[in-house]
Amino acid sequence: MILEDNRYHVFSRRAFLLGTAKLGLFGVLYGKLYRLQSHESLKYREIAEENRVNVQLISPLRGRIVDRRGKVLAQNEQQYRLILLPEKIENIEESINVLSKHFPISAKEKKALLRQARRNPKFVPLVFKKKVTWQDVSKAEFLSAEISGLMSEEGMFRTYPYGPDLAHILGYVSPVSEAEIKAKNNDPVLKLPDAQSGKLGIEENKDAELRGDPGERQVEINAAGRIIREISIKPPAEGKTQTLSLDLDLQRFGYERMGAETGAAVVLDVRTGEILLQVSTPSYDPNIFTSGVDQATWQQLAQNPDKPLINKPVAGLYPPASTFKTLTALALLHYNIVKPNQTFFCPGHYFFGNRQVHCWKKEGHGSVNWHDAIVKSCDVYFYEMTRRMGIQNLADFARLVGLGSKTNIELSGEKSGIVPDPAWKKMAKNEVWFPGETIITGIGQGFLLTTPLQLAVMTARLATGTNVHPTLFHQEQPKAFSALGIHPDHLTLVRQAMSDVVNVPGGTAYAQRLMDVGFAYAGKTGTAQVRRISMAQRAAGIKNEDLPRQYRDHGMFIAFTPVDTPKYASAVIIEHGSSGSRAAAPVTKDIFLKMHELGYV
Repeated sequence: MILEDNRYHVFSRRAFLLGTAKLGLFGVLYGKLYRLQSHESLKYREIAEENRVNVQLISPLRGRIVDRRGKVLAQNEQQYRLILLPEKIENIEESINVLSKHFPISAKEKKALLRQARRNPKFVPLVFKKKVTWQDVSKAEFLSAEISGLMSEEGMFRTYPYGPDLAHILGYVSPVSEAEIKAKNNDPVLKLPDAQSGKLGIEENKDAELRGDPGERQVEINAAGRIIREISIKPPAEGKTQTLSLDLDLQRFGYERMGAETGAAVVLDVRTGEILLQVSTPSYDPNIFTSGVDQATWQQLAQNPDKPLINKPVAGLYPPASTFKTLTALALLHYNIVKPNQTFFCPGHYFFGNRQVHCWKKEGHGSVNWHDAIVKSCDVYFYEMTRRMGIQNLADFARLVGLGSKTNIELSGEKSGIVPDPAWKKMAKNEVWFPGETIITGIGQGFLLTTPLQLAVMTARLATGTNVHPTLFHQEQPKAFSALGIHPDHLTLVRQAMSDVVNVPGGTAYAQRLMDVGFAYAGKTGTAQVRRISMAQRAAGIKNEDLPRQYRDHGMFIAFTPVDTPKYASAVIIEHGSSGSRAAAPVTKDIFLKMHELGYV
């Protein structure tokens, strides 16, 4: 009996302890539940809403690019594309292989599609092929019975109506690379299926403004991520239209006038710095890049010896040749090295130490003064006068007028050129400067290198005496340019000499003068040496134009118009054109006539 009582007390105590523990546990759970419901319900309701509501970005339309008159240069066109829905396709790789037999795509494109299919959720569509024809759409509809998940849809694509005429200025857009996404801080807009970014030209320079702002669509999704219903939508904002300073009609004429020639042409308004024409030849069609160019086409462009991918007005480097004599002549007056009427005799050659260099005119120019030396482009005169002036004075003056540094035009890849002096040679080549290099620099040869745009800007500054800065954008309220600090009388003398180059018998461009159109232009010819003619070739009577094309000199011409009240300046370079007067000056003449027809002059 006593044993049973003890057993009862032990059992009762255990039951009590166990019941108390359970009661305490339920109390804790109840307290936690009460706190969740009363104090933290709002917090978890918001989390639940975030899990349920998904925000999707909507791609904006890219902004247009127009010329100064509002003519469209780059736009978006509605076209068709083929789409694959991975969630409805059992074997995505097999389906892509089957489709590629009907709609050929490259191995690189296949690889990219498979990578996207692995990376994205299955309900995210894949763009199999862009810019397909209506016939392709019909074929796809027929094939959709065999390949589930294949469909067509309308989309917007970037197009360039005038193709090669404006390629180097506009640039192009192409699909965004993963490197670009990382470089731009993983911008979610760039991860959208249709995302494209600007490559080169205005498309690159104004990419952010052209891209616009994305819209947002709030949708309700289920646990699998599928859309159940649309809650709200905020439309995207189209990119900002960019108005360029170019004149489309003049640009197209300039490109057509250059024809099969390789080189560059630039025309700018000296009052505003606005570029009206900027041509680089040969060119390429930017439309081929919008969907991703194939490797074979890229190699063909990259390996072309005439360099169609190079924007020659800003990235082509050439010795300015005799066009530079205008600047050398102005420097001679600026530093009071010569008087305008002071003469020097040109016998057709010049001795510097034991070395003999030649004037372009074999028999020489005889006695020439400062004005005659420009008009007749006498090398011997500038050899001697540059020797008297010294390389440092010449280099400093060239930099004052803007050579040797970038113009900061709104294009990537611009080169600064080279204005050589002893300090530059020591830094660049670790060599000392030789006196013979001074006289060669004075006629625009040697280490001296400029871009066609720099030559056009130099001409604009000589024509106005102001610090003209170029721009590719139309200026509603152009800024006034500061004075260069060059004596106005000296500038007047240079302008008159450049006028006589074209309009007075004996001038090197007299054959290209304008008659009976009510205006005249001033200019300076130049012939940039590519390969020196040997003494043996000279003795045999071989001329530059007799050499194979790749060894012929470049033809150059700078100009401004009208003569009395300069408004426009230009620079034209014809690669391997042999002579500025025969190759480049006629192009300038025709461009000015077209400007007259368009109402500019």
